[in-house]
Amino acid sequence: MHTAHLVFYARPEEGGRRRFGCTVPKKVGKAVTRNRLKRLFREVFRKTRQTLPEGCVLIVNAKRSAADMSHQDVLEAFEKISTRLAAEGYPPCEP
Repeated sequence: MHTAHLVFYARPEEGGRRRFGCTVPKKVGKAVTRNRLKRLFREVFRKTRQTLPEGCVLIVNAKRSAADMSHQDVLEAFEKISTRLAAEGYPPCEP
């Protein structure tokens, strides 16, 4: 699934834990920008963790345009993905 600035990958995991990973390629910006985005992603994940389905491993890959995202933009993207995962009957495949 993708938004204007982020690409999300979700997969099921046994054990019911919600996990998170993120990648921010060098095309997004210098180290300061990439680290700011990673901190922002982790913080938003902590806030929205309970809205994700049980056993969801969520991986976020930033696009080049993600460098200018604000906290509110990231929060809206995570909420949109959580809603979409619930609507599509996550998990779509067996672990």
